[in-house]
Amino acid sequence: MDTCPDGKFSDSNRTCQNCEPECLKCSSLTQCKKCSAKRVLYNGKCIIACPLGTVNISGECVICKNSNCNECQPSDLTKCTFCKDGMFLINNDCLSNCPTGYYPQDKVCEKCDSKCGVCKNSKTCDKCLNQFVNHNGTCVSDCPKGYALRNGNCMACVDKKCNQCDNTDLNNCVACKEGYLFNKICNDVCPTGYRADNSTRSCVPCSKYCDKCNEKGCLVCSKGFYFSEADKRFCVECTESNLVSQ
Repeated sequence: MDTCPDGKFSDSNRTCQNCEPECLKCSSLTQCKKCSAKRVLYNGKCIIACPLGTVNISGECVICKNSNCNECQPSDLTKCTFCKDGMFLINNDCLSNCPTGYYPQDKVCEKCDSKCGVCKNSKTCDKCLNQFVNHNGTCVSDCPKGYALRNGNCMACVDKKCNQCDNTDLNNCVACKEGYLFNKICNDVCPTGYRADNSTRSCVPCSKYCDKCNEKGCLVCSKGFYFSEADKRFCVECTESNLVSQ
């Protein structure tokens, strides 16, 4: 028989034989040309689903043209939609490593936060873009109070009472949020010979020979010194020239 109906093929004896199950058209028992709607054609066989590296186009499994693809677009065989193991999808291509500014997640290169240049996940930035600084993994415009900027990162001041510290030495406070600054440390009380200045939150030295003072002048003179008769705000040493006659 020259022509067999669909689902059959002509053997060497010109006899129509049945194609394999789910094959609608075939040239031999091992070479199917069209499968039923429940199957797809691959290498002359009708199978349930296309294997990795191929894509279903009109019922036939066509090999992707990008060797790194596990799946690709039917409209463009060079563009991947899913990558092989160890590869990550970005811009329809598969790479072994995500480029700078992206991080790998579920075999896809996801973009870092818009302020972040380098990250490992969506929650923590490792390096911020130039106009931002890194504060505990988040990119901000400026370091908050109690931190100093060092190599693009906000580093916590050692003294928790410190509002601002030296970025070369985090132990050295520059400005206090609690207490008063003295010798680069925030003190609850200023030492002898100094007074607390609330406007600058620092310890300001009293006048010479004064142990205790306020913004108006000395309150207690140092041992061996006495208030000046000329100006009670200051302390002087008693000498014959400034003794007061009784």
